Amino acid sequence: DGNGHQAIPFRDLAGNNRLLQILTAAYNRQGRDFDPVATAGGDPDDLEYYRHRAAGLLSHKAWQDRNLGVKLIGLTRHREKIPTLLKMLSDKTPVSRVKRMFGGDFEQVGFIRRNIVQALQILDTFDEGVEKHLLSALEDNYFEVRAQVCRTAAHFGPVLAGKSVWIDALFERLDDGCFEVVIEAAKALGEVGTDNKVAERLLALNESHYWQVRNAALHGIKR
Repeated sequence: DGNGHQAIPFRDLAGNNRLLQILTAAYNRQGRDFDPVATAGGDPDDLEYYRHRAAGLLSHKAWQDRNLGVKLIGLTRHREKIPTLLKMLSDKTPVSRVKRMFGGDFEQVGFIRRNIVQALQILDTFDEGVEKHLLSALEDNYFEVRAQVCRTAAHFGPVLAGKSVWIDALFERLDDGCFEVVIEAAKALGEVGTDNKVAERLLALNESHYWQVRNAALHGIKR
């Protein structure tokens, strides 16, 4: 009020990296009970500022900044930005020839695409658009994206249970060339599968070379 007296003292706002640490730790502890407002200090206005700041990172040229923005969009539960995340996830703008020589593929690099899928899980909103993009991402070039889609499918298991399009898509991932993807697909089938056909496919993994795959299959059968 100009008199130099504040009933509530000002608090310093967290920088982006510190905010990421705080929100990530809280989400890992609380899971579905995660409350970004309470975690960010209890002031909804502060959270709105953090969301605005995170959204600004999505347009930065440096992929590291966009990657940070994607993570913060998810952890601040900025659901209004879901269409932007989906657009980024499906962006197939190729990188330069030099970058391709070093393993690059698209402007939205594999780390960003993986973290978009994880952000969609944290945002905990599932609709036709999200489903369409997740199914497409199961075919992503980067194995970590495919693995994360399987984890996100498991998260949305109550919504996806019994849907043949998802069961068939996850069956394909059981034949993935990367065993990390096979592990997550087997776990996801435990959440999505509802009949003996799924159980039989999981039982067929009992001779996998990797014990982690066999263990994931047992976990899926138990679920």
